[in-house]
Amino acid sequence: MQHGTRIASRPCGAYPVDAANLPTDVDVQAHIWSLTVLDRVSGAVGQSLDLTTVLESGLAVLVELFDFEAGAVVMREPAERKLHLACQRGVLPPTVERWLRDEAGGGRIMYEPEPVAWPHPAGRGSSLADLVESGQSLVCAPLRVEDEPLGLVVLTSERGRELSPVELATFGRASVRLAVAVRNALRYRLALDGAGEAGSHLSFDRDHLRVSLLYQVARDLSSQLDTDQLLDQVLSLAPRLGAEFAYIIIEEKDGTLHFKSTAPGREEFVGAVGRRLARHMMKNGVEGWVLEHRKPLLIVDTLADARWYKAPYLLEIDRSALCVPLPMDRAGARGAWTLTSSQPGAFRADDVPLAESVAAQVSVALENTLLFRTQAERSMQLSLINEMSQAATSILSLDLMLNTVAEAIHRRFDCSRVSIFLVDAEAGVATVRGRADVYADGVQVGHQQRLGQGPVGQAAQECRTVLANDVTHFPGYSPPGHGFGDVRAELSVPMRLGSKIVGVLDLQSEKIDAFSPHDVATMELLADQLSIAVENARLYDEIRQRVDELTTLNEISQAITSTLDLQETLTIITDHITRLLGVAATSVVLYDKARNDLWFAAASGEGSDYVRDMRLAMGQGVVGWVAQHGEPTLVPDVSKDPRWFSNFDQESNFTTRSILCVPLQAKGQTIGAIEAMNKEKGLFNQEDLRLLTSLAAPAATAIENAQLYEELRLGMRRLEETQAQLVQSAKLAAVGQLAAGVAHEINNPLTSIIGFTHLLLEDLPPDHPMRTDLETIDREAARARQIVRGLLDFARAGAPVLVSVDLNALVEEAVMLVCTRSVLAKISLTKDLSPLPPMMLDANQIKQVLVNLLNNAVQAMPGGGRLTVATRLTEREIDGVYRQMAAIYVSDNGVGISPENLDRIFDPFFTTKEVGQGTGLGLSVSYGIVEKHNGRIEVESVPGVGSTFIVLLPTDGANQRVGESVDGES
Repeated sequence: MQHGTRIASRPCGAYPVDAANLPTDVDVQAHIWSLTVLDRVSGAVGQSLDLTTVLESGLAVLVELFDFEAGAVVMREPAERKLHLACQRGVLPPTVERWLRDEAGGGRIMYEPEPVAWPHPAGRGSSLADLVESGQSLVCAPLRVEDEPLGLVVLTSERGRELSPVELATFGRASVRLAVAVRNALRYRLALDGAGEAGSHLSFDRDHLRVSLLYQVARDLSSQLDTDQLLDQVLSLAPRLGAEFAYIIIEEKDGTLHFKSTAPGREEFVGAVGRRLARHMMKNGVEGWVLEHRKPLLIVDTLADARWYKAPYLLEIDRSALCVPLPMDRAGARGAWTLTSSQPGAFRADDVPLAESVAAQVSVALENTLLFRTQAERSMQLSLINEMSQAATSILSLDLMLNTVAEAIHRRFDCSRVSIFLVDAEAGVATVRGRADVYADGVQVGHQQRLGQGPVGQAAQECRTVLANDVTHFPGYSPPGHGFGDVRAELSVPMRLGSKIVGVLDLQSEKIDAFSPHDVATMELLADQLSIAVENARLYDEIRQRVDELTTLNEISQAITSTLDLQETLTIITDHITRLLGVAATSVVLYDKARNDLWFAAASGEGSDYVRDMRLAMGQGVVGWVAQHGEPTLVPDVSKDPRWFSNFDQESNFTTRSILCVPLQAKGQTIGAIEAMNKEKGLFNQEDLRLLTSLAAPAATAIENAQLYEELRLGMRRLEETQAQLVQSAKLAAVGQLAAGVAHEINNPLTSIIGFTHLLLEDLPPDHPMRTDLETIDREAARARQIVRGLLDFARAGAPVLVSVDLNALVEEAVMLVCTRSVLAKISLTKDLSPLPPMMLDANQIKQVLVNLLNNAVQAMPGGGRLTVATRLTEREIDGVYRQMAAIYVSDNGVGISPENLDRIFDPFFTTKEVGQGTGLGLSVSYGIVEKHNGRIEVESVPGVGSTFIVLLPTDGANQRVGESVDGES
């Protein structure tokens, strides 16, 4: 609010406002200041019935409190129908004074609905800008009671006083109080002159007012059928009966109270606070007296009458009062209507008949609204019961039926949340199965409440309706938490079927005292009908559940014969169990004999992507315990079970609350376990355990068959790989023998050719015409000798000399040899080397392999590209045993290798390079070196995308074959 600082520091005369003692909330400060201003104005104008005194006192207070320097009150002469200056304080600008007397100027303000100011906080009031000079300001408001214009009040200042919206509204309310005091003073003056013709005129005026008022009241109130709106209309009649303020209290036959007031400091008393004030007033105030004696009561001075209710928290603004009863016998209700004024003696005996006549019209109108509301509520009750009956008979799904009923109740009742709980007496909990909520993240289906705790728990445990119309006074009530809204009232009604508690119908509201006795009766009737519908739906759900069980068992049985793929079988099992049990996730763990641990072979539902292929030690966690002991288990709360292993939850963002786990057993042996987590509706029970156990038997058979088939398939693949290796070894051996013989036969003449060529070149001058031919002979002979050396390397039978080396260091050296400055000018190099343990290797041979692979990668990218070299620790199965391996990845985004050539790249003399660009021995030699280290080379390639060569070397010392040397010893 923009006015916060100014209001806190505004001088208030005899009512100072100390900013240091005010609440920090600026709205509260503004409200306190506004009430102070209205109280000051009421006190100033209520001390006298003399018109001059009322005008001067009221104007002086307004000038002081709103911090203006001058002001005036302009009134209209009834006889001459023109404006005159009735009261002035300070000096008004001449333009303002002339404007006030003009019917087209100030006269127009009397018909404005609210004050007009310049400057205006909302930019309005520009028509006043010409009346003041730059830097000056003014504000004016009509003096009007109902539709009767009496005049206007204006304040001016030489300073720029821009009023805030709160200040402007307060000025308007203060002007209304001044107008009521002026009207009362005028009436008092008329009464003093009431002899002769004036007295006849006054009597005629009063009778005319009475007839006119009764007609308007009957017309305005007869069409209103909303109780709250009607009460507001009744309160608005007070000024027309000579009152400044009014109170109205209605008590229905079921004890429900309605309270409304227009008095300052009392209009805030609404809802439960207003009803408590009404009870005090009916017990200790004039309202109670009027209701008891069923006749009106006139109080000349409230300060001197003990029947007027007084309390320290109420402002003493009422000095006189007129209270009339409101009988509503047809509706079984009663009420009291109190008219008050800030002036003593404001009401006279001859005002009572008019007030009683108006009260009679008000009583009829209120009776009609109460009777209409009763019929409307009855109609709504019957409609709701009919809608629920239709849902119960037409919807066979229990959850869908409960949600439909909850939505219907939520539409027709003024509440923020409707929840239908079903009770599990054995587990001691009530679980939400149907809901309708204004909050998307509020109470969800599956939310549970312990029996005996809170209104729902008490209603379920004690089999009685629990009404907490103010939950702050309910013993042990705790707020539900984030996403549940601000619950202030709660109604919990048990759903009974004979002596059995079926569930609880629960309504929550953000309003205090939101639920009436009629609401309680309606909900109790609905709860009785709903309990029968729930039982019928439960019977149907049990039949449907049994059908689903049999269907799932049949589908799993079919899976045994329809597929032998292990992963497909496991997926079928987990998917069906997740759906059938209604759980958040299901997983299958299998026992790995080779590693003596468990691995998550399949998973469905939440977190399945993370947990799949993860490993767990035998006996670790709930599922590990079940696999180790071969016994099923049901864990309703994992946080309280010492077997719970929480690491997976922490890393996967999946929160496990409960677990149901059974072993998978085949031929008397436990081969794994099935676990289901977080039942979505309610808690796991013995029926769920029975069902999962019955599913585990055919599932174990299906898994065993798939495993046997998988082992057979893997065995056949190993035989094929072994056969291919034997063929490759035979080919290499044959080529090696041939290469050794050819190499020795060719090497000797090549040496002679190169030697004699060098001698001839030494004797020829640089410009001799035969020198170019001799250099060509020398270059080609050297290339031939290079090919011979490659053949000798390939055929050499010598074992690698193993020493402890740093494999990452070898990679760095090989990269430095290949990736020269000229190479890096066109190729982007990325290295990603992971920590590796020291390894027993032949450093020169492994470096030769790396250099060869790097050269091939560079040559595969003639136009440039991206070369990536990385190392990792991994695992590979070797002879049925998983071993730790060091993996070297050499990747390029070059031309790639076509599929038809992929199986031939390690064959001797096979090359895809142009003639003269390669011998076809590099990969063959590399393959032999890695094989002698008990490792392997794998390759992945896509034409046009690139290739990745993976060199795998064992890290556990298994790279030495029997009879091979270590550190040069044999």
